[in-house]
Amino acid sequence: MSPTQRPPDIDPAQMLERKQLEVDLLSLDGQVRDFDRIREQLAAAGKDPSAFYRHSQARREKLVTALKESRLEPMPSEHADPALPTARARLDESLLARPISPASFDLGLGIYALGSSGFVQMAPASEGTNVVAEGQFPSSGEMMTVPGGYPGDVMFDGLLQVGPDELPAGQTYDPTIDYFWLRNWKYLIPFPPPSGLSLLTYRFNVYAFFGINFPGGHGNVMSFVSLGETPNLTTGTNVTIGIDAGWPLVADLNQQTPSYNGHYGYIDGQLTVQRSFMVGAGHVPGVAVIVGAVCGLAMGSEVALYFPGAGYSNIGISSPDPVSRTAYSIGRVEYSYEPRLVVAEQ
Repeated sequence: MSPTQRPPDIDPAQMLERKQLEVDLLSLDGQVRDFDRIREQLAAAGKDPSAFYRHSQARREKLVTALKESRLEPMPSEHADPALPTARARLDESLLARPISPASFDLGLGIYALGSSGFVQMAPASEGTNVVAEGQFPSSGEMMTVPGGYPGDVMFDGLLQVGPDELPAGQTYDPTIDYFWLRNWKYLIPFPPPSGLSLLTYRFNVYAFFGINFPGGHGNVMSFVSLGETPNLTTGTNVTIGIDAGWPLVADLNQQTPSYNGHYGYIDGQLTVQRSFMVGAGHVPGVAVIVGAVCGLAMGSEVALYFPGAGYSNIGISSPDPVSRTAYSIGRVEYSYEPRLVVAEQ
């Protein structure tokens, strides 16, 4: 199949490089905030807590500098509107509850401009990148996709471990979380073409759920969402992931929650994504979505991402059910079109 004959795809290269830096920084920030507990462990292991803290701060400065250099920006649209709100206003309101613009005849183009709103159904996720931990000590396991999830929902589990079982002679314990596993999944979501130049707004919720069995040590779990947008999906082209949409979940495995006692249970989180961009008449716009799961561990730690009382870990995308305000439709994305009249040149 020639490049011009293949369907549109997703280019995640920029996203992956940035996420690996962000994961390292978030882990480091979490340990600095919880330094009192780490200080006692370092002192008991015969290490200088002040030296560890200074090293962590110097490492943090390098990560911040690298992140500034790899900053992701929203992808430009062929109908870019600098005054366009790009996200997150009225996130408590369903797009289907917004007023719809009535049909109006555009004299400049000789067509009717129609406002509309509705849902599109997501296809099942495609596998993305699978990163396993590497470092000084042996590590094992990976996050594995569990088959059987609904379109818009991915399930996964894994038993992740970092050695050694016993410290070698002369080796002291290091609580730094620097062994990372990362796995992501991809969706490409096309939307119906508008009848005329229109502002497309799309909205969905992301829910992240980790079943946890954590014997002890130092570790964290995270989930992220990244986006790419194009006003016109065409054959043979890729949608570049260039928008950070947020982190539904960032959790320290040593911190208790109502559903997690610091060793077993489940940890969950969510966020809402809402963005807008311009789409030309008759074009099929597309949004690329990558959802990802991350686990970080220190030496001598392990975690199972499955707990019998909670089930498999999962990341799901949904929208509010149009009938019930308390129910959600998995794998559906809300959208609305607001026509923009084109002024004809005289």
